Amino acid sequence: MRTKSLLSLVLLLTVTTSMAFSGDGWEKKPPKWHEIPPFPTPTPEPATHVLSVGVRDAKSDHGGDINAQRVRDAFVQFSSVKTAQVLPLTIGGIIDNRVALETMVDSMKAKVRPGDTFIFFIDCHGGFDFFGDETLVWAQASVLSFDFRVPTTGDEYFGLSRGDPAENINDDDFSQLFLDDTWEEVDKLFIISSCYSGGFWGDTIEGDTGDLARLHKTALIAASKESDFTYTLPDSETGLYLGNLGTALVATLEELKEQDSITYQELFNGLIHQGSIFEGSNGYILDFEDNWGVEVPVTFELFGAATEDFELTLGVPEPSSIVLLVLGAVMIGFGRFLRRRSNKA
Repeated sequence: MRTKSLLSLVLLLTVTTSMAFSGDGWEKKPPKWHEIPPFPTPTPEPATHVLSVGVRDAKSDHGGDINAQRVRDAFVQFSSVKTAQVLPLTIGGIIDNRVALETMVDSMKAKVRPGDTFIFFIDCHGGFDFFGDETLVWAQASVLSFDFRVPTTGDEYFGLSRGDPAENINDDDFSQLFLDDTWEEVDKLFIISSCYSGGFWGDTIEGDTGDLARLHKTALIAASKESDFTYTLPDSETGLYLGNLGTALVATLEELKEQDSITYQELFNGLIHQGSIFEGSNGYILDFEDNWGVEVPVTFELFGAATEDFELTLGVPEPSSIVLLVLGAVMIGFGRFLRRRSNKA
């Protein structure tokens, strides 16, 4: 009803502004171009930009690149998504995976504006350094006994290489990519499917100031706590093993795609629900090579955190904004028509 009323007003303005009153009554008389009041340009709606990264590892039959493509395709169903890129990487490939990831993040930075939302997803191996300046945790290290844990104060990292540790990227270096003025005004959601992925958040209270928690307007959904494994599930279509968080994310987005908007908490709760469906089924873990061939029951225990100033933008634009965009286009077109009439006169 509100939309129809506004469009009717535009039609009335279009008719009456092309008429003028003379002694003989109303007649057509185009006003001068400078007499037409400027129509306010609508403020663009905040847009969502998605970068979905997946790492293929033939040695462990891990198809992170498959999950990355499916996640990207699930996000493009939402009309707020303006940019959606997928970055497939291969362990042992001919390119430097770390350089490729950093280059793509830099490319996405050129697309975002203040008020936009950036969503980063990755499905890959994960690991940790034993020594560093992080808070001490006791991390799982063997599927032969889930109670067997080792102490670590080191950084967590994305496992992008097997032979060159410098090609991996740790939590400090990764968060550094987003520590500048451009990203400062962008809401950033990181969805990480790797072992020990909760460690990418960090603990600023305890003095670990190098992780994602130091950024503004930031949130994390991780497939596991800092101390725990993440699991893969067999994929019947490809015969590969895909991280369970990516599988749950695709199902959650499909379930929520009809909503006008999705909050961070709604997305997190949806993931927990979808993850509970396959919890207890058989799968494999994503870290420590001697564990890759050992089938174990899958668990699904997410880690989530967000800064107070984070707000997720994912859904469809507000109806009022759509109307303003229509009005703007109509008035601009009408103004050009009057200018041509005035020039001919």
